[in-house]
Amino acid sequence: MESKALHAILLVGLLLVSGCIGSVDTEEEVVNDPASSLVSLNAEWGLIPDRIQLDGNPIQMLVIINSDSEDWSGEPIIITPEITSLREYNWTKVSSGYQLTFYPQSIGDYGVQIQFEASSGFEFSEPVPATLVHTIKVIPPEEDAPILSAPTSISLDEPTVVWLEGTLTHALLDSCSLTIAVGEESILTGNIKSDGTWKVLVDLSDYTQSLEIQTVAECGKFTPKSDTVVTQILLEDSGDDADGDGIQDSEDSCPNGYGVSDGWSSTAASDQDNDGCHDLEEDLDDDNDGIFDEQDLCPTSFGWLSTPDADYDSDGCHDTDDDDDDDNDGVKDSNDLCQTGLLGWSSSTFSDWDSDGCSDYDEDLDDDNDGIYDTLDSCPKGLTNWLSNTSSDYDSDGCADSTEDYDDDNDGVMDVNNTGSILDVCPKTPINATDVDENGCAAIERDTDSDGVNDYDDQCQGTPLGLQVNDFGCADLDADGVYANVDNCPDSPAKWTIDEQGCAVVQAPVPWSTASSLTGPMQIVPHFSVPTLDGTFYFQQEWTGYDIYYFLFKYTNSNGNSNSATWGQNPGTFIRSLPKNVHLFYGSLFPSLHPPNLLSNFSWAYR
Repeated sequence: MESKALHAILLVGLLLVSGCIGSVDTEEEVVNDPASSLVSLNAEWGLIPDRIQLDGNPIQMLVIINSDSEDWSGEPIIITPEITSLREYNWTKVSSGYQLTFYPQSIGDYGVQIQFEASSGFEFSEPVPATLVHTIKVIPPEEDAPILSAPTSISLDEPTVVWLEGTLTHALLDSCSLTIAVGEESILTGNIKSDGTWKVLVDLSDYTQSLEIQTVAECGKFTPKSDTVVTQILLEDSGDDADGDGIQDSEDSCPNGYGVSDGWSSTAASDQDNDGCHDLEEDLDDDNDGIFDEQDLCPTSFGWLSTPDADYDSDGCHDTDDDDDDDNDGVKDSNDLCQTGLLGWSSSTFSDWDSDGCSDYDEDLDDDNDGIYDTLDSCPKGLTNWLSNTSSDYDSDGCADSTEDYDDDNDGVMDVNNTGSILDVCPKTPINATDVDENGCAAIERDTDSDGVNDYDDQCQGTPLGLQVNDFGCADLDADGVYANVDNCPDSPAKWTIDEQGCAVVQAPVPWSTASSLTGPMQIVPHFSVPTLDGTFYFQQEWTGYDIYYFLFKYTNSNGNSNSATWGQNPGTFIRSLPKNVHLFYGSLFPSLHPPNLLSNFSWAYR
């Protein structure tokens, strides 16, 4: 082939020397960049949260990727509530794509973006993958209420200075504060030691009647909760006692109620909260916790006040030490994943499928507690209290492979038929694999030509049996030492030296080159153009390095010699005998023109 290309150059050179073709100014060579290779990529969010508590656990986000190549990259951008970029995160490749993991540090909205870029020399095919965007609201954690311990009563013979002391239990004691209200006049604060004990000196020397001291402990970094204990200070023989029940009127909640005239005086058995009201006859709240006895499930729990923090369901039982079902839904706190959840409902198989204490309708994002959110769960009311993982739920669809899932790898081919016969020969096909055949096998699992390389990686499918192949499934079909996947000349002739592209020198294209001038035969010619009937022919733009350009002109010299024999032959026969890569130009030369040149109306091109 090289000899034919060189022949074309020689013919053009001879024509230029004879003055047949006028030269033009050398034009800058236009070099087009090779087309970029295309990469197909589809990306979408998988399992991602919308809200999460700031409880020390990480945020995990799954991005499901389907691509035919790895010549791309994805980069997460995480914006914190303070409008700064979070630098510490893990971006990990998993079977179905990538998983992003990071730890939130503050309350507020975290914005997450995943941007995709094709590698150098590649570009995305249509549709181009869009940037994934998601916002996660980080909310305060559910912190426990404190447990406050203090005496419920102190008896004094006379007014004096006393130590009020007790203990406080909470996970974050450094977030706690202690307030002591003495009667209605003074408020004190207490210092809580690292072991939770506290002690406050209270001056009661100016008091002449019994009184109450209310101690309030408030704890919590994000969601403060409190506990309250009421301490009765009983001054002996001080103040009036209208009903003679032994409780001074200032501390008697029933100062004119049952008393001496009824043959009754306050005792620990008949007046458990020491409030001067007969428990059986007149006291509607025997333990004085703020919950009437009719609604009080713990009517003998003393020394505290029922508040939403201390008694979430208002059942009269102190949540931290009396109540084993804080939200009264029928699920013990030890098994309740929503201990302070919705009130006024009862857990059953209809309202709480997995019995986790979270109402399925408006609280539970994972009704069967398998680790897959209901929005992504193909079996939201399926087997309960099992954990979805690659072993138990290969395709992460929320259906247990052993009992619920009829297509474990979600490739569209059922695992077995109704009689139990195997349908899916490849039951663990990679998730989101493409080109799955009727046997349930993806290209990456098949080896159609049995060359040891799967179809997905095989760049030379259909290789004849028995041939040695490389890692890309390609053999050396023309025995030139170059495998077919990189062999640009798959039919190289024998006995020629072959280059790394698998081509002999006679198969290589002749590179285009030009000269600025021409002074004799057998030289490289300047760039030129030829006017033809269908437009101007620019030689450089048409040059491929493989084709031959044949210029045939009718010419008679001064001696009367001409090429009439060649010119006069049958054009059809002549053209059909030419190789396919020959471009034939017919022209007529007028020697009377100075310099002689081609006339556009006498030039034809056959290509």
